[in-house]
Amino acid sequence: MLLRRSRLVASVLAAMLVFVVSNAAATVIGMAADQWRNPVWWVAAGAVTFATALVGVLLPGGKPEPPPPPPSVPPVGPGPTPPQPGPTPQPGPTPTQPGAVPRTTPISRRPRPTVSLFAALAVVFVLCGAGTAAGVVGVRYVVGWVTGGETGVQRLVEEATGRRGDLSLTVKGVEVTRHYTKVDLQAENRGDSSARLVKGFCTLTFAGGATATAKSLIGSWPEVVPPGTTVGGVLIFSIRPGPGAITATLSFATVFDQAGGGPVVVRGIQIQAG
Repeated sequence: MLLRRSRLVASVLAAMLVFVVSNAAATVIGMAADQWRNPVWWVAAGAVTFATALVGVLLPGGKPEPPPPPPSVPPVGPGPTPPQPGPTPQPGPTPTQPGAVPRTTPISRRPRPTVSLFAALAVVFVLCGAGTAAGVVGVRYVVGWVTGGETGVQRLVEEATGRRGDLSLTVKGVEVTRHYTKVDLQAENRGDSSARLVKGFCTLTFAGGATATAKSLIGSWPEVVPPGTTVGGVLIFSIRPGPGAITATLSFATVFDQAGGGPVVVRGIQIQAG
């Protein structure tokens, strides 16, 4: 079975368009369900892409036009009969005279380029497969960068704690990703009033002087620590430790509570050298 090449190209382009739409939908649904890293969403998007391309190729109606018939050959027979006497024909109008009908020569149509069904399916699998894989990697890269959901390497050697009055902070993890450093932090409030730890007042400093403030729009830090409770979350910083950095300091410059709003600092956070 042969297919028009233009139809194959249209099927692949339609599949790529469906890939963009399906991956965008998978990203939105996965992020809404907090499951955007789940591979099920990306497998489903790739399956829809393949199905679109295969349906476009396999649906009937793609048969190429038949080639033009070969030129006719005059039959072989006896020679022409001699002309018989008769009335002298009157000269008709020439093509340049008014009323003359120009002679037309039939134009043979060139056959459109075709490709076999098996070659078309191979092209679909190669292009859509490579496109889906590259697209999934690209989408996950962008989504991880924008949302801070990147995964990295855990570099914390041991937990570190800092205190100020009835409030204590404990660093339970330091994960270094491609673009960020993510600090898993726990806060315990033994006082009688709530304490508010705002992301914008939190800084992370590595040995060597590299410093960054926690990102306000990403991360899972709750900011409010009710009295008599312990809360935890992740603070994300647009910074990575240098090759020789083995210690870090985390601090909230201001704590909004009844104790006067002074800072709380966690010093001596030991991390593995990169």
